[in-house]
Amino acid sequence: MSDATATEVAEGFLPVGADIDLTNCEREPIHIPGSVQPHGVLLTTTGLDGTVVQVSSNCAAVFGVEAEHLLGVPVADLFHPSSSRVLARAMADPAADRTISPWRVMVPDGSGRPVVYDLLAHHWQGVWIIELEQATESPLTENTLTGVRTAVTRLSQAPSVVELLDRAAQIFRQLTGFDRVMVYRFDREWNGQVVAEARRLDLEPFLGMHYPASDIPPQARALYTTNWLRFIRDVHAVNAPLEPPLDPVNGGSLDLSGSALRSVSPIHCEYLSNMGVTASMSVSLIIGGKLAGLIACHHYSGPFVPPASIRATSEFLAHTLSLLLASREQDERTARSRVIQEALVAFAQAASSRDSDLDGLLTAAAPELMRMLGATGMAWSLEGHVATAGDSPAPDDVLRLRQWVDVQPSELMLHTDKLPLDEPSLADLAPLASGLLALRLADGQDVMFFRPEVVHTVNWGGNPHLKELRVDGDGVPRLSPRGSFALWRETVRGKAEEWAEPEQEAGQQLGAQLMSVLYNRHRTVALVAETLQQSLLPDRLPQSPGWGLAGRSRPASAGVGGDWYDAVPLSDGRRLLVVGDVAGHGLAAASAMAQLRSSVRAYAVEDADPVRVLRRVDQATATLSPDVIATVVVAVLDPATGEVEVASAGHPNPVVRISGRTHLLEVDSLPPLGVIGLARRHDISSTRLTMGPGDALLLVSDGMFERREEEVDVSLQGLVELTERTLVDHPVVEAALAELLHRSPGTSIDDDVTLLLLRGL
Repeated sequence: MSDATATEVAEGFLPVGADIDLTNCEREPIHIPGSVQPHGVLLTTTGLDGTVVQVSSNCAAVFGVEAEHLLGVPVADLFHPSSSRVLARAMADPAADRTISPWRVMVPDGSGRPVVYDLLAHHWQGVWIIELEQATESPLTENTLTGVRTAVTRLSQAPSVVELLDRAAQIFRQLTGFDRVMVYRFDREWNGQVVAEARRLDLEPFLGMHYPASDIPPQARALYTTNWLRFIRDVHAVNAPLEPPLDPVNGGSLDLSGSALRSVSPIHCEYLSNMGVTASMSVSLIIGGKLAGLIACHHYSGPFVPPASIRATSEFLAHTLSLLLASREQDERTARSRVIQEALVAFAQAASSRDSDLDGLLTAAAPELMRMLGATGMAWSLEGHVATAGDSPAPDDVLRLRQWVDVQPSELMLHTDKLPLDEPSLADLAPLASGLLALRLADGQDVMFFRPEVVHTVNWGGNPHLKELRVDGDGVPRLSPRGSFALWRETVRGKAEEWAEPEQEAGQQLGAQLMSVLYNRHRTVALVAETLQQSLLPDRLPQSPGWGLAGRSRPASAGVGGDWYDAVPLSDGRRLLVVGDVAGHGLAAASAMAQLRSSVRAYAVEDADPVRVLRRVDQATATLSPDVIATVVVAVLDPATGEVEVASAGHPNPVVRISGRTHLLEVDSLPPLGVIGLARRHDISSTRLTMGPGDALLLVSDGMFERREEEVDVSLQGLVELTERTLVDHPVVEAALAELLHRSPGTSIDDDVTLLLLRGL
């Protein structure tokens, strides 16, 4: 393909002898097509006081002058004097984001009569790109704005993701007038599915249909994150090329990624034509900066495009829908997480009160654990003994599974939703164990959860594996999309339902709790000790733009202690930061620490107020573990504002650096957790502060500063001074944390040392 020109690729043709395969459309340079759709015109200039440097060849329809006669003309001279102020506002800020709402301007026609046009302008590498479409209606009216408010209200009140998307399809069809509107979602491999639809009653339904990832190649998906809305007024239109073909300012092809009139790949136009579509519009759904889906609009009765103001309204509603969709999906994940956390707390309580061995505990808890993880079967192997529950493989088959699990590169947990595809020798287990979630405990002991094969039929819109290479009459090979979109069914085997993120997190936490049970039963203590300590601390901390966050913990010489740190992402975007210290060392402290950590997480999901979290954990500790005493400090960060709310239960005060000053933060504190009844008689308020770039918050356990030979306040002052020096010398949080741990004043005492450092970037 090295000899092919951009124009040849963009037109779907390649020279004879060029490399041609089904990835050609993935390499098509659709952002520099060199032409625009012919119902509007495009021109470029260096600024409001500059001249025209590039135009679309159809500009005579607007300006009454052929393209070559417009080059070099002052751009302001092309517009009616009454539009000079509007033009200046449209081109006021080269750094501004692309404007989606059109400006209304007047352009004299060939006879000097002013004609109303919608104008869009955006800046690219020193060039202003101006697009004009003849206005077909008045700007947004009060009725239209009322309709937008009504639409937003209807979307906001949708009780579920399914209802939200159904309402969205109806609203967009009513707003735009297209014959069919579909909401299209992507899976992990970028295949798409129509999950909601509003259509003309005489059209066949597409709801539930799947389309392969190749229908929207990677470079097209990238453009959808840059330019939220793309339309094709007429799939059969002859596009208007740019003159001159290359941008005189930059010397290359003009990048039309942000253009509304950008012409469309002929391969895509043929694809739509094969479906009987004559016009289309797609609007992006973007969640967390990533393309999550599309609102796809199709028309079947000739050229069609909504007015520019309606397209701007559609893009606004797509932004709103993306936010609402993210919120609803987070709500559903939070609800699922709440159920899981409640089950984990119940299991921890059962584990703390049972005198039986782990086998007996799992036998009693198996039904609830399977419900928690959405598993249909379960097996556990302990000291050579295999037991099963639910719909599980036979013990001999469980041993085969264990042999495969043992050689996989994973730590505590391993999961797959396609075991027969990962390991064909285990394909005979597909009916019961196409899905596997395995917790590897210690010394070959493990717990496994199973999901059955879900044999299902995928309804594709045409054969997804078919894309044709045709040779035209003159011998030129041409890549063409599939010509048939008739229902094409594919049976999928060997796969189970995916393990969702909350279920994976639950597996990690359950594994940690099972490890703590092994500790309490004094089984394989030496090997389990090291694994437990690591499994109870987060592998990675949730990061937020503009903030650095890192944590470290070093146990006492016994190898296992009661310190822990944690960072929990909350549903509203905030972060819950925790450092805790259970009194004592060894197995009992580690087991209590696991239960306290799970309790803090479970209660924070429901209500992240730091004081209320500590009160609820205190009450649970006093009731369920009356012999446990612990200190905890909790901080809630809003990454968007820098606001931090801190509360403590008998824990050392944090160290803060605000506006260049380092000091101990005075925090109103409850008594330590587990000092029965005391916390309930104390009325405290959380401490609030606002952090910005360069500011820092350090949460520590007392092992960081306590020394036998010094008073506590002297050691604390040493910690403050050390923190100040370290933060000045080490701006990166990980490096600062390593230095603090290395030089901690409390290293001479045999105690756990734990730190959690937050810093504004």
